Amino acid sequence: MYTIAVSNQKGGVGKTSLCLHMAGAMAQRNTQGATDRYGSTGKSYQGNKTNLLPLNFFLRDLLVDDPQTTAMQATVNTTIPRVDLLPTNPRQTNLDESLSDNFDAIYFLKEALETIPIAKYDFAIIDCPPQHGYATHMAVMAADGVIVPVECQKWAIEGFQKMIKYVDRIRKRFNPNLSLMGFLINKLDIRRVVEVDLKDERRMAYGDLIFDTEFGDHVQYVEAAMLKKPISIYKEHSKQAKSYIALVKEIEQHVKKDV
Repeated sequence: MYTIAVSNQKGGVGKTSLCLHMAGAMAQRNTQGATDRYGSTGKSYQGNKTNLLPLNFFLRDLLVDDPQTTAMQATVNTTIPRVDLLPTNPRQTNLDESLSDNFDAIYFLKEALETIPIAKYDFAIIDCPPQHGYATHMAVMAADGVIVPVECQKWAIEGFQKMIKYVDRIRKRFNPNLSLMGFLINKLDIRRVVEVDLKDERRMAYGDLIFDTEFGDHVQYVEAAMLKKPISIYKEHSKQAKSYIALVKEIEQHVKKDV
């Protein structure tokens, strides 16, 4: 199982929607994907989805409240074929406070995911909260690779170097196998010249660190998320769905290089 942390210290860049649509595309590509969403909840795919599912355990149980709970006990099937969910709840938001006296807390998620049978899933996707607290630290400790979604806005792009340094620091000190898979351009509005110019500047500056696939600011993604469906199910033959298939192909190529 290859574990991907989707992270950016800036909020509103589309991390949760990306996880939803990416999991759907992975399933469509005949892979088995587990989505792991933890951190703050609210008007997100996970936050809404869990209202429809019979839940006995949450991710917090594995990490804080009941360490005897296993990841498979807390994992639930979703209505999306071949995609399972390890859910969180609003109590997850005070995770930093709950774990402040545990010096080895950053290893908790890694240890929990290691209890999953190795052949159960091809991918696990971790949707990180928009700050570098315990939740994100645990995610990158458990991850094999990190994907960083970014918008082509001046204040968002300034975080490129911070994310590179953050991943590099975790790799050197704690997780030597961690890979920065790349930055993923999201919510691009090609009608705005400034966004296109910023995108071109970033591609010139960072080259192979930016995925070839990029996602526009299309209403179909929003509609699909509101219906709690990945774009691959909501609009299976659309350009938007094909873009996610292209992203998954890029991810698969990156994983082959890592293995």
